[in-house]
Amino acid sequence: MLFIDGDSCPVIEKAESTAREFGIDMAVFCDTEHRIQLDYGTVHYVGSGRDAADYKLVNMCKKGDVVVTQDYGLAAMAMAKGARCLHYNGMIYNDNNIYRLLTNRYFRTRGKGKKMLKGTPGGYKKHYDFVYALTKSIGLARKDINTGKDDDDKNAEPGSLLYNHRVEE
Repeated sequence: MLFIDGDSCPVIEKAESTAREFGIDMAVFCDTEHRIQLDYGTVHYVGSGRDAADYKLVNMCKKGDVVVTQDYGLAAMAMAKGARCLHYNGMIYNDNNIYRLLTNRYFRTRGKGKKMLKGTPGGYKKHYDFVYALTKSIGLARKDINTGKDDDDKNAEPGSLLYNHRVEE
């Protein structure tokens, strides 16, 4: 399943078309202050509390899912549950970069008492990078399944990438 952190995400339409192309279920999570229309997938509106949509998303994601977010903390929590995560600029989060990203965020915001400013959406190239990274993440999730990297794949839940694309023996 493809999960999108929908608060201020500029690539929802690109994610939607990619999910449709791959036949993957998609869910967008946002607070009640946003209105998102989808032709494919579902929108989950969550209360307007700080990070409420993020916590709902991380509680629903599981191993074999792909998560799109610009929030490093959400990415770290989803990765801990076995999801593959990427930023909407095309950067794929991994064990090698998430610690550095979280540490840099901490030192930039330490003592300021302010929320960190988020980057600008960018243009065509950033959207191309995102689609490439999303396609790569979906492919890697499928490769993990097909190579038998994880024995838990047999226990994958319906709707996850693991369930939909596992190889029958």
